[in-house]
Amino acid sequence: MSFDTLNFRDLGGMPANAGYIRSGRLLRSEGPANFSPEQFAALRELGIRNIVDLRTMSETEQEPHLWQGDACQWNRMEVKVDLRFHGNDGRHRLLEGGDAQTAMEVMVETYSQLPDALAPHWRAIGACLREDGCPLLINCTAGKDRTGVAVALILEMAGVPRETIMEDYLQSRVFGDSIRRSGKLEEVLTASFGFMPPAPQIDALIGAHSDYLNAAWEAIDRRWAGVSSYLAEAGLAEAQQQGIRDVLVVGTSDIADTSG
Repeated sequence: MSFDTLNFRDLGGMPANAGYIRSGRLLRSEGPANFSPEQFAALRELGIRNIVDLRTMSETEQEPHLWQGDACQWNRMEVKVDLRFHGNDGRHRLLEGGDAQTAMEVMVETYSQLPDALAPHWRAIGACLREDGCPLLINCTAGKDRTGVAVALILEMAGVPRETIMEDYLQSRVFGDSIRRSGKLEEVLTASFGFMPPAPQIDALIGAHSDYLNAAWEAIDRRWAGVSSYLAEAGLAEAQQQGIRDVLVVGTSDIADTSG
């Protein structure tokens, strides 16, 4: 069963220092709304042990998380710095202006706030990223904003270069492409924002743009001087970070040993 129509992928195979991210350890996804019954069935067969769901309570109530097997732990870790959260000032700014630049600026500001919004959850995410806690799947609703930043920071901690992380992040454009093809664009955006944004803003809101993820990195570099220090302050000491690297990364020598 293919997941090509979804913003879903295993992050295995990405280069990380002198090795690679192990397949079947870390996965990312959009929410359950667009999964077909066949895709749900295939997902359950992956043996996922932990799901980190970054959606708000209202989002999870609207689209319940019913896709995991009996042995899988569902972990709700609400992240409310997102335009779907109705208290976000950016939503009101979209109502006031209809140009694409305003939407881009709002999204950049949202991403710059995401490291702070994710900070309370890193201890719990770290507890899931253990040998017997993987495969681990991280999701939000679109799988590109909250999930995009969380996954980017895990991958950088694991030693994946930022340019490689950006390439993966930009693959999340599949979410917007799929929504357009589905004919549900107005339904999805109205449900998310409470109104249908003007046409010039739509690509900025449903797309994945390098300026967005760069805004999160810039906020971390400016305030914490890097991802490792940011995570340490959030409760993942260097020893814990190393433990996560040991779980996620396989070295080239290990690859050679297993291939023989």
